[in-house]
Amino acid sequence: MRKPTAISLLVIVMLSALFAGDLTVTQRLKKAAKQIKSKYPNITQESIESQVMNPNQRSNRDMSDIVGEWLVEDESQDMYITVATDQSHPNVSQMMALEEGEGSIHVSTEFFEADLTYFLDGYIFEDEAARNNRNVYALEYAQNYVNDNAENQGQSIFDLTGEFNLTVDGENVSGGLGGNNPDNCEINWPTDPYKAAVYSFVSEYVIYEGGSVGCFFDYYSDQTYGFVAEELEGDWAGGGNDDDICFYLEMFDSECDGWGDAYWTVVDGSGDIVENGSLWDDACFGDVDICLEPGYYTFNCIGTGTDTDDEISWTLYDSNYETIADGGANDGISFELEDTGEEEGAPYGFIMNMNFMEFFMFLFGEETLVENPTIIAFGSSTDNEQIDMVEGITLIDNEMIEFSADTETALSLTSIDTTNHTITFSDLVLVDETDELSMALSGTFGPEMVEYLAGVETLIEFPDELFDEGTDDDNTDIYTYFYSDSTGMELYVEFDEESHETWSDTSYFEWSATPDTLYLMYEDEEEIELEYAIINDTLFAGGYFYPCEEDYNSYEECFYDADFMFLDNFTDVEGFRVYSERSASWVGTASNNDNVNIIINDYRLYPVYPNPFNPTATVRFNIPTGKSNQNTSLQVFDLSGRMVESILNKKLEPGQHIIKWNGKHQPSGVYILRIESGSFSQTQKMILLK
Repeated sequence: MRKPTAISLLVIVMLSALFAGDLTVTQRLKKAAKQIKSKYPNITQESIESQVMNPNQRSNRDMSDIVGEWLVEDESQDMYITVATDQSHPNVSQMMALEEGEGSIHVSTEFFEADLTYFLDGYIFEDEAARNNRNVYALEYAQNYVNDNAENQGQSIFDLTGEFNLTVDGENVSGGLGGNNPDNCEINWPTDPYKAAVYSFVSEYVIYEGGSVGCFFDYYSDQTYGFVAEELEGDWAGGGNDDDICFYLEMFDSECDGWGDAYWTVVDGSGDIVENGSLWDDACFGDVDICLEPGYYTFNCIGTGTDTDDEISWTLYDSNYETIADGGANDGISFELEDTGEEEGAPYGFIMNMNFMEFFMFLFGEETLVENPTIIAFGSSTDNEQIDMVEGITLIDNEMIEFSADTETALSLTSIDTTNHTITFSDLVLVDETDELSMALSGTFGPEMVEYLAGVETLIEFPDELFDEGTDDDNTDIYTYFYSDSTGMELYVEFDEESHETWSDTSYFEWSATPDTLYLMYEDEEEIELEYAIINDTLFAGGYFYPCEEDYNSYEECFYDADFMFLDNFTDVEGFRVYSERSASWVGTASNNDNVNIIINDYRLYPVYPNPFNPTATVRFNIPTGKSNQNTSLQVFDLSGRMVESILNKKLEPGQHIIKWNGKHQPSGVYILRIESGSFSQTQKMILLK
């Protein structure tokens, strides 16, 4: 999802697919559960471990106690955080529209009245490229700057990758010159002042080592080339000069092996190449933001003249995210970038009468169970606490109707409480473009505030549905088989109420155990180490994961880089970990001679495994007999609805297929996997937790 220049554009772009079409697809949307399983609000180290660990129950166990067939009864993923100072933060579930908030906004139109009780924070729609996390595009930008300006600045052109000990892997860049504590300005600066100025940008915006540009000005003694650091940061962080206009390029390769020697260029009216690039090797999809001065430009995709050109396609979007052109190798388009003078602004949030999964499925064109789906977006054109942009969209008789309030009215009748994270509308009236229809908003609404006490390890509340693999579903069973020869199998069995068919899926592993630790080695060579206990014929197995322990100098850096679930709002963090636990009941003995009948007679997308994953997820799906020669696609979307990668796009034979997705180039977070094959489509959420 790109970041248009006005809130109205953002809302329309996000929801255009949602409201377009005839909305006559079969209802497959199941309303997400509204009741959240009761959890402990404050959990200490001792109470956490007591849930699973009991030395008296495990001291005399050996591997033979585990051998057998087990039925999974429950599984959970919990995040725990410890802070040094008392603080309060909004309920994460309610900020993501996974749970109803406190209060409501009452909507009144001549057609219907409704109460909006779900809030979706605009934070999750921020464009990752706009946030300028570490990526190869920032490095390319810096290299181009040096190539274009070094000689005019009295310096020699140099290769940033070699000079700064960088390693480029796809979009990710690692390495650098290091330092005792780069996050706190203790950086191994180059002795050359020109290279030091360039490295300050690379350190901050390419490999994300902290506020390195500021560190350069504060601690580097020779400021001769301070203007270089200012220009690099100013143009990049600001998306270019103030007058620049941004547009967006999406690149695709049907064989997922990148563009190779093919590349793209943008040429200005004088015939000079002002931007260029390519799709990195082994990639299916890539995108880039391009910001240039108003004027006339030509985009060209330069092929190689070989059969690989048939794999290449691209789409160019303007600042409103409307298509300028699309094509393949050796195609191009001339266009004008024109300043429209639109007011800039960013959405603070969306208030609606549907939860997130209903919203997201609706975004894909599936009919919602919500009557008169309504979404209100609010924000500020000046990025301060004064709300002067309020817009609404609703669906009445399958027709999308848009409403908006004028700036002065929005300012006078809307207020926000930044301490309690609430918004109040005082009978604010929005009108449609004809001024004939109106929508009135009233009420106060916001998320629950959760207290985090100093020194107390506290559970961050998430609905179980976010991590649920179906264990609470009466139609789904998960069996785990531990065989005496140290091999094992996991079997998913699900009954489909619509087709009245039973489905199953298997994965295999090797295992070993000590009296207190269970080791599993899966087919992808991933080894998992779990603590376990057997209590009254129930096997409890769980383990802690410490996602911030490696590769980060601070929790703040880890949370910012992960861009995961508002964690970067916490301050003075002393500890963070994730606990994954599964409980299973004893079924009986198991032999590795057991035969499992895998039924493959219809389309099916099986649960992603593992989930959460880091960084590789295994995707399994069925293509039924009689469905030969049909194109099948697998795509991954982020929470904004933007496709981050096309995993597969080709014709497959009937049978069960296994595809692995490596998310190493993506930030931690929740992703949506979508499969399409013929008339079949299905989505599934998966969590990348680095």
